[in-house]
Amino acid sequence: MFVSIVIIAYLLKQTGYTNKEFISKLIKLLNKYPTVDISLMGFPINWQEILLNYDI
Repeated sequence: MFVSIVIIAYLLKQTGYTNKEFISKLIKLLNKYPTVDISLMGFPINWQEILLNYDI
């Protein structure tokens, strides 16, 4: 799943949507479902940092 998120972030960036906006909305979604274990979806511990700092 995390790989798909990275691809989506890349595609959104190409349309002018910032990664910061995308991550903010993703965090809100994940906080809505706190029982979901995102590590099982392939999210590394520093996933927010990766999406913010990775030049995708």
